[in-house]
Amino acid sequence: MGWITFLGFISIAVSQNPQLNTVPIKHTRRESSTKKCVIRAQALRQKGNYQGALVEYDNALRINPSAYDIWIRKGQIYITLKDWTNAVESYEKAVEIKNNYLPAYLILRKLYLKRQDIRGAINATQDAFKYDPNYTNKIKYKIQILRLLDKHEGLQYALPHLQQAQNIAPQNPSVLYYEAKYANLTGDYTRAIRSTETALSHLQHCTPHQTAGFYYEQGYAYHHLGQYFKARFILRKASYGKYKDLVYQLSPEHHYRVALAYYQIHLYPQADKLLRKVLEMKDDYAPVHSLCVRLADKKSNQSELIVSLVAASAAEKNCDKKAKKLAQLSLLYYQAQNYSRALTVANQSLELEEDNADLAFLRAMILYQIERTPEAIRLIQNILQQYGANNQYLKAKYFFALGILYESAGNTKLAMNSYRKANFGSFKEASTQRLKQLHVKTQEGVL
Repeated sequence: MGWITFLGFISIAVSQNPQLNTVPIKHTRRESSTKKCVIRAQALRQKGNYQGALVEYDNALRINPSAYDIWIRKGQIYITLKDWTNAVESYEKAVEIKNNYLPAYLILRKLYLKRQDIRGAINATQDAFKYDPNYTNKIKYKIQILRLLDKHEGLQYALPHLQQAQNIAPQNPSVLYYEAKYANLTGDYTRAIRSTETALSHLQHCTPHQTAGFYYEQGYAYHHLGQYFKARFILRKASYGKYKDLVYQLSPEHHYRVALAYYQIHLYPQADKLLRKVLEMKDDYAPVHSLCVRLADKKSNQSELIVSLVAASAAEKNCDKKAKKLAQLSLLYYQAQNYSRALTVANQSLELEEDNADLAFLRAMILYQIERTPEAIRLIQNILQQYGANNQYLKAKYFFALGILYESAGNTKLAMNSYRKANFGSFKEASTQRLKQLHVKTQEGVL
């Protein structure tokens, strides 16, 4: 919210509540003294002498500490001075004294948002909901809370607010949207479909951009129910604005590219799981079949080839050729999940040919598989410095792998930093997916 707009909001709040400027004061001796301080403060304020006005308001509060309206006046000056901290304190003092004073909560909400205090803004909006008798306003407050939760803290905390909103306006499209989104979050996909269908029945004359979110939640629900054909049909109607990228993330193409990222860092089980998902979604998606063949080849019994390579590498006299055979043999042992032999052979090959980035990276992934993750991290860091600086593909590959290693070691911060730097090709898509998963776990308090 802009500064001028915010001041405009304050002006409207004051104009609609004249008691802010003309608070009745009983003619007791104490209140007479208070009134004199307030009059002097107002005169100073009109002249732009805000500090002098604050001194007079403080004098008035020493005489009459329970004058909530004076705290409001102080808050208004602090807003003019853009001193959000003291403004918040002043309005909080006001509602301590008069806890049902609605305009103060509405201004507090704006002030908390200025300070990026989301929880404070939610609580102030909840207080406004509590004290405002107008049901139209009440539903507005609940939708504001749901939006803040969705954007900042997560909808997993939304259920009490949803229930209150449903009691007031069960057919409100915004309420139905968050009902569907919450249902998808909690795995109640049938309810999500029902909620979006009801909402869309009220939005028949809206533009595609206005209905995109409803179709996305509906398509998301069908997707997770395994009704992929119907999901794709519905999600076409959601592919607008910010939902366009979200729709892509439910596509076979996206799942394939994430699988490819795992394949390229030798995490074959993860790649295999995603490829199976792609085939469920669209069994005629051509690129996935090629990768499935390559993955099946790596999973097949390679014992005869291993025996042959063991003999060939032992007999080879040329160091370069021997190193290459040993590197190939190390990969075969890794694919067979014989990690101790894979590591031994990788070490032998690297003694003959130190400058082999692919094998050095494979060695790091072997160390990861045998739970020597700190060594694996240090090795990839070294490889990154040596080979990844001027190569976007390698840089993204190494940072994606580092993110997974840091995540497995429980270092969420470094994992997220690494995923953010894996910003090229399929690694970017896979990293974005893992970042979202980590963000959800952080919101839920799992991490």
